[in-house]
Amino acid sequence: MEKHELPQMSGTLLKLKISEVIVPQEMSELYDYSSRQNEIDTLTTSIEEFGQLEPITVVLVDGQYMVINGVLRYKAIVHLEKNEIDSIVLKIDSNEVGFSLSDIIVHAQIQKVKTVGEKIKEFISILRLDSIDTNPLRDRNKRYGFLSKSLGRGWSRSNVI
Repeated sequence: MEKHELPQMSGTLLKLKISEVIVPQEMSELYDYSSRQNEIDTLTTSIEEFGQLEPITVVLVDGQYMVINGVLRYKAIVHLEKNEIDSIVLKIDSNEVGFSLSDIIVHAQIQKVKTVGEKIKEFISILRLDSIDTNPLRDRNKRYGFLSKSLGRGWSRSNVI
């Protein structure tokens, strides 16, 4: 089976204007941030006291920097009314590599501890269960393989289905 992966996720560290950065709708559809205010408050206090120690990760889509990792840090910086945010800007052309923005977000969030509901939303997004798949580069078997691998031992293709 042909191996098809995201390009190496490395990028350039930049200070971006807050007005240039947004949280894409895809991020909000995949993950629930509504009950995370306590974490945002804690990050706000930490950033206020020590500065932003870890940059957010963004990709450039249609001239807009989209957050793919670091939404809580972004919200804390916005709460502090800062004008700039430290960001790692990934150079990924999703059209060129055949991945949707949702795919890139899921890959960037692989280490995140997720709720069952967030995992289900990731599955639906990766398997394209909620839309017509027009992407010939990512056939269903490759997506099943990705989910099996990311879930770990005991999750064969039949368990994912």
